[in-house]
Amino acid sequence: MTPPYQEGKVLCDLHAHPSAQGSLEEKITLLGSPGLVGLAAWHNSQSILTYEQAADIVHKDPSFKEITSGQLAQFREGYFARTQEIPVGQFHLLAVGCAGKYFRQSDINNYDIIQDAVNDIHSRGGIAILNHPFVVMGGLLYRSANLREERFIKKAGEIVDEIEVHNASCINLVPYVMDFRKANSKAAALAENSRFQGVAASDCHGEYAQVKVCGIYVDEKVIQEQGMKGITDAITSGNFQRYGEAEQGPYLSWGNWLKGMMWNIGVTISEVIGRT
Repeated sequence: MTPPYQEGKVLCDLHAHPSAQGSLEEKITLLGSPGLVGLAAWHNSQSILTYEQAADIVHKDPSFKEITSGQLAQFREGYFARTQEIPVGQFHLLAVGCAGKYFRQSDINNYDIIQDAVNDIHSRGGIAILNHPFVVMGGLLYRSANLREERFIKKAGEIVDEIEVHNASCINLVPYVMDFRKANSKAAALAENSRFQGVAASDCHGEYAQVKVCGIYVDEKVIQEQGMKGITDAITSGNFQRYGEAEQGPYLSWGNWLKGMMWNIGVTISEVIGRT
């Protein structure tokens, strides 16, 4: 599950939701290991490790350096960045490089169409990546998009800045019945012969071992000299290399996926109880 090392490159896993409840040692190891983790906040969750929490943990370490204020930092051999996953109807967008406050529930309620959300992301200096486009999330469950939803997906592909074509959490859950690798194959087909190169991400849920199993390689010099804008420009210009393919993987193991799902269920239940 360890991605190959590339000289002068950083493997960026921008779509990940590691738990905020891990031990201090686990968090330090996660943040300081080679590669970059995007700490993808969710608008109503307090259980995901945020960029701000991570910076607070390691800010006294001599190796800590904030490259882009409030958005991107270096720590030991690794990097971590502030990202956010935003639900808009059937879609999930990854906002990367946004300045200012996180998107709130009130913002999301105002998004009637995906264009509204993308416009808002752009107004904050960020880019919008369409996450797992052919997987539709609904509460604790997820399923493959139906034919009607697939027509909307193609239209969404005309609006966003990039498409996630490999999601390591889209595993062969139930052979021949719920094989979500097919969703990755469809996403790759959508990106083929388009302006997109297609990105990859772990879509980690809670488990630190899931982070950085795949992603995109970006020049380290670009990250060091241009910060978050260097990363977003690399994505929109296609100046990166993807590590993750539908047919070849990598994918999370069934057991590791189950651990992440149990964490997700626990988080959802606790948040529902907290709102009642």
